Amino acid sequence: MNLYLLIRYFACRTTPQEENLVRTWLLDDKDGSRANLFREAHLMFEGMVLYTEEAKRLSARTQEPEGLRPAWKRVGIAILRAAVIVAVAFGAAFLGKRTTIDTLASNAETLRVPAGERMDIVLTDGTHLWMNSGTEVEIPVIFSRNNRNIKVNEGEVLLDVAKDERKPFYVETWAGKVKVIGTRFEVTADSDDNEFTASLIRGSIEVTSASDPSQSRILVPGEIARYENGSLVVNQIRDMSAVGCWSEGIIDVSSLPFDELMKKFEKAFNVKIEIERESLPVITYTRGKIRVSDGIEHAMSVLQLASNFEYEYDIESATIHVK
Repeated sequence: MNLYLLIRYFACRTTPQEENLVRTWLLDDKDGSRANLFREAHLMFEGMVLYTEEAKRLSARTQEPEGLRPAWKRVGIAILRAAVIVAVAFGAAFLGKRTTIDTLASNAETLRVPAGERMDIVLTDGTHLWMNSGTEVEIPVIFSRNNRNIKVNEGEVLLDVAKDERKPFYVETWAGKVKVIGTRFEVTADSDDNEFTASLIRGSIEVTSASDPSQSRILVPGEIARYENGSLVVNQIRDMSAVGCWSEGIIDVSSLPFDELMKKFEKAFNVKIEIERESLPVITYTRGKIRVSDGIEHAMSVLQLASNFEYEYDIESATIHVK
C-alpha cells in the first residue's frame, strides 16, 4: 500500500474509489502486517497534525522554496520531518505518546456485512472475528493502552480472542457487555427484537447487563446467556455444533420459531420473505442444518419436509411469499 495514499486517507482527501481500495486492502490482512502499517501511518499523520507549527518552522530552514518542489517531494519531506518530530516528542515526553494512542483508540471504524455475504478479519492484537450477514461492528483504529473494546451494533459475531491478561477484551452490545481474557465465543445482538445471546465455546467470559450492572454472570464452556424480560438468564447449550456454524455457511434450523428462521434466511440469502398466513408454520426438526451455498429454494424445500406451508418465489423481486 502506498504510504502517501494512507496519509491522504487520514486527511480525508481520497476519492471514494481510493477509500474502498484502502478498506479492501485492510480487510485482506492475512498476518496483521497491514494493520501494523496502517497504525504506523496513522501515528505519523497524527504527528503531522499535532506538530504542524514545528514542521512549518523546519520547512522554512530549507534552501529550496516550498512552492517549487514537486507535490510528492513536499509530502515526502513533510512525512520525514513529522516522523522525526514525533520520535523526538515521544522520546522526550511519554505522556504525549499516551495521549496520541488514546486519541486513536477513541476513533472507531464501522464495518457492516451486506446481506448474502460473510466476513472475517484479524485485529491488530491477533483476535479473529467472523461476522455473519447483516452484522455491524465498530472497531477502533488501534486498541487503547488499558483494554481492547469493540462494539456489536447488530448481528452475529464469532470471536477467537488473543490472550492478553494485561488488556482484557470487551464486547459491547445494546443489552450489556462481555468481558474476556482469552477465549472463543459467539455474540448475537439485535436491539429491535430485544435479542442478545453470548455462547461460550471455550475459556471464560463475564456477561454484565447494561441496564442493571448488578446482573453479572460468569459463563463456563457450553453455557449460553440470554437477555429475557430485563434479566440475564444462563442455560446449557443443547447443540455445541450449532454455535457459530454460520461462519462455515451453515444455518441451524432446529428449535427456532418460523419467523425468526425467516429473518436468518433473509440475511443469509439476501431475499425478502413475506409470511401471508394467520398462523406461523411449525417446524418439527429437533436437529437440522442447511448449507447456504445450496440456495434459498433448496432451503425452503427442506423446511417443507418438516412443516405445513407452501411458498412462491418471485425471482425478479427476490421475494418469497409464504402461504
